[in-house]
Amino acid sequence: AGRYEQAVSYYRQAVDRNPGFSQALNNLGTALRHLRRFSESEAALQEAVRLNPASAGYRNNLGAACLSRGKTRDAIACFEKAVSLDPQFIQARASLGTALKEAGRIDEALAVFDQGLALAPGHPALHWNRALALLMKGDFEAGWEAYEWRFKSEHSRPVSFRSPVWQGEDLTGRTICVHCEQGVGDTFMFARYLKGIQERGGRVLFKCPEGTEAFFGHQPCVDELMLPGASLQVENFDVQIPLLSLARVFHTRMDTIPD
Repeated sequence: AGRYEQAVSYYRQAVDRNPGFSQALNNLGTALRHLRRFSESEAALQEAVRLNPASAGYRNNLGAACLSRGKTRDAIACFEKAVSLDPQFIQARASLGTALKEAGRIDEALAVFDQGLALAPGHPALHWNRALALLMKGDFEAGWEAYEWRFKSEHSRPVSFRSPVWQGEDLTGRTICVHCEQGVGDTFMFARYLKGIQERGGRVLFKCPEGTEAFFGHQPCVDELMLPGASLQVENFDVQIPLLSLARVFHTRMDTIPD
């Protein structure tokens, strides 16, 4: 926060010296948004857009400020304008799709994500948000497959293992390390898949989040508990998988979600 506070002070001084300095206003609005001062952010970005209406970047940043304030319709209009100003602006397409998704316009969002991916096939944010839209639509098979892109986005960081990722093969006589990756709520939600691993012959070594040891240490779906912060220098298991990837491996549909 300190870095953004300094930036706000710097850009305010620049704007005070030159009120028509649109880039300083854009940067000021962006810094204010990082500080969650959304109303001030929107005001600064609106002025930047007024001064330079042809800037796709300013429009995109204004859309982000509007979205942060829950003004989804205004955000969509900003992102649409940004894309029209610069059809190659991939981040604006990702932002537009995200806003449409949040507005419940799932098919439109998916169309925008697909258009973006035609231009930038490896763009993590497009894949990540497309996955969320597919899951919201109920297309679980495609959605969970696309959800693997979370590890290439800013939303999740993979743990490094030497052991291979389990892809659903028979586990008879083998130990699998299932490691949590997100919050406690998701851990409890997706732990329902652990029983299915045992049914495939696997011995479950579960790396649980801090504060859940007492609970998971007494669950029949967990054969051995790996405590939070435990060293992974020695991997005493055959395969491993992030907890949320189990939905993909088990080819989850709406009617096959485990109890």
